[in-house]
Amino acid sequence: MILARHIISLILFGDKNVCLTIFIKNHHMQKLFLTALLFSIFLFSCTKKTPLKKLICDTDVVKLYLYSGEAVLVHYESNDIRKVQDWLNYIMEDTAVSNNDCFREGRLVFKIYDDSTEAKFSLLPGCQTVTYQLKGIQYENSLSQQGIAFIEGLMKIQ
Repeated sequence: MILARHIISLILFGDKNVCLTIFIKNHHMQKLFLTALLFSIFLFSCTKKTPLKKLICDTDVVKLYLYSGEAVLVHYESNDIRKVQDWLNYIMEDTAVSNNDCFREGRLVFKIYDDSTEAKFSLLPGCQTVTYQLKGIQYENSLSQQGIAFIEGLMKIQ
């Protein structure tokens, strides 16, 4: 119990001397600590960020435009990190193939600092995909049901 309190105080207050004393005196705890540290490094090194995840995780502002002809039917913009991160659920990590005849009536802008990536999307049946280009590579992913519902909800509001 005393050991747990010392570790908690280390985490909360950063007392490095307590940490060194605990681990030097308790060989079993030293092994446990090193095992946990190595496991954590292994776990996080195996979590690969896909180009889409990296794009969305780095995004500061997301903008959505839905057009009716030339006119903007819906304009949505958010710099709320949670709402930006929601796009990880709205765009699926698949390799979608849509009909080349799909009309892309929507545009997404993922703004990062003073750079931005533009994506185009369609809500038409059989064409519910998002296309974008990162580092010269063209991607096409499906909109999830949650993403379609979100965009359709924006249409109802405006």
